[in-house]
Amino acid sequence: MGRLTAFASGLSGRYFKPEDIITAVARQGAGMLAVRVSSLVILFGVQALLARLLGADQFGVYTVALAVMGVLQLFARQGFEIAASRFVGGYSGVDNWSLLNGFVKASRMLVLGGAVIFSIGLVVVANLISDSLGDGMLHSLWLIAAILPLFTVLQLEAAIVRGMGRASIADIPTWILHPLILAAGVSAAVFLADAPASAPTALAVFLGTAVCAVIVQHIIMMRVLPESVHAAAPEYRWAEWMKAAPAMMLFAGSAVLISQANTVLLGAMSSAAEAGIYNISGRIAGILQLVTFCFIAAIGPVAARLHAKGDLDELARVTSIGVRVVFAVALLASVILLAAGEYILAIFGDEFRQGYHTLLVLLLGQLFWAATVPAGVLLNMTGHHNESGRILLVAAAVNFGLCALLIPVYGSIGAAIATSVAIVLWNGIMAWSAERRVGIRAYLTFTRATATRSP
Repeated sequence: MGRLTAFASGLSGRYFKPEDIITAVARQGAGMLAVRVSSLVILFGVQALLARLLGADQFGVYTVALAVMGVLQLFARQGFEIAASRFVGGYSGVDNWSLLNGFVKASRMLVLGGAVIFSIGLVVVANLISDSLGDGMLHSLWLIAAILPLFTVLQLEAAIVRGMGRASIADIPTWILHPLILAAGVSAAVFLADAPASAPTALAVFLGTAVCAVIVQHIIMMRVLPESVHAAAPEYRWAEWMKAAPAMMLFAGSAVLISQANTVLLGAMSSAAEAGIYNISGRIAGILQLVTFCFIAAIGPVAARLHAKGDLDELARVTSIGVRVVFAVALLASVILLAAGEYILAIFGDEFRQGYHTLLVLLLGQLFWAATVPAGVLLNMTGHHNESGRILLVAAAVNFGLCALLIPVYGSIGAAIATSVAIVLWNGIMAWSAERRVGIRAYLTFTRATATRSP
C-alpha cells in the first residue's frame, strides 16, 4: 500500500504540479460537484415525495411560499454572501485575522437583522391580503416568516466557509442534511401523526429541520475559521463593506428575481398547480447549473487573486479551460434530459408530464449560460460588480415584462421563455463587458487563451 501511495503521489506530481491553479480549481469544483450531485438525488427524491403527498395544488402552494422566501432572502442577505467570497478569501490570504473576525461578526449581525425585519413585514402583508390568498397560503407565509432568518444566516455562514477555501463541505447542511431530515419529518408527520397532507404541514417540518441545519452549519464555520480569528480583536471597515455588498446584492438579487419571480407570478397570474409544474421543470433544467455553480464558487477567489497580481494570461487560461469543461458536461446533460425528461417528470405525478416543453425551453437558456459562465464572476471579482449588477437588473426587468405578457397566454411555457430570454440577455452582455473591461474572453472558444489587453 505504501508503494502504491508513493507511485500515485509521484504520478500526480509529474502531471499536476501542486501549485498549479487548474488543479486547485478542479479539486474545489469536484468537491462541490460531488456534494451537489448527492444533493440532487436527495432533493429529487424529496420533491417527488412531497409532490405525491401534497398533490399539484398544495405542492404549488408550498413552492410559491418558498419562492417568496427566496426573493426576500436576497434583500435580507444584502449581498454579503457574495461579498464573503471576496473579503473572507482576501483577508485569510494575507492572515489579517482582525478584519476577518470583524467581517464575520458584522455580516452576521446585519444579515440577521435584515431577515427579521423582512419576516415582520411578510406577516403584516400576509394578514392584510389574507382574504385573497388561496387554501393554506396564509399559514404557509407565516411559517416562511419564521424560516427566513434561519435560512438567511445559514446561507451566509456557508458562504464564509466557501471563502475559506472549503467549498466542498460548505453546503452539506443546506443541500444534504436538511432535505434528508425534511423528507423523514414530512413522512412521519403524515403517516404516523396523521397530520394533513398540506403545504403548512410540510413547511412546519421545514422550520424544524432548518434549526438543525443552522446548528450544524455554525459548528462547521467555527471549526473552519482558524483559532487566530477567534482570538483576534475584530476590526471593522464599514464603509468598504457597505459599499461593495449592495452592488453584489444587485447582482445576486437580479439573478434570484429571474429564477424565483416566475414561480410567484405563475401562482398569482395562473394557478398554484401551474407554478408547481414550472418549479419541477425548472429544477430538472437546473441540473445544468450544478456544474456552472461549482465552477463559479471555485474560480471566484482564484480570479480575484490573479487579477490583483496582474496575471491576466493565467486567468484567461484558467477560465478558458473551465468554460470548455462546463459546456461539455452541460451539453451531455442536456441530451440526456431531452431523451428522459418526460419520464423524469412523471416521477412527480402524471400531471407533471405537461411540463416537458417548459423543460426544453429552459434547457436552451441553461446551455447558453454554460457557454458564458465565467462572465459574471470575472466582473464581480475584478471590481466591476456595479456593471454586472446593472446588466442583471435590466435582464430582470425584461424577464418581468415578458412574464406579464406571456404567462396569461402560455402559462408555464411563457414563464420559461421569459427566463431563457433573460439568461441569454444577461450572459451575452456580461461576456461582452468582461472582454471589454477585464480583457478576457468570458465565453466558449477553442483558440489559445490569452488576455486581449494588458492589466
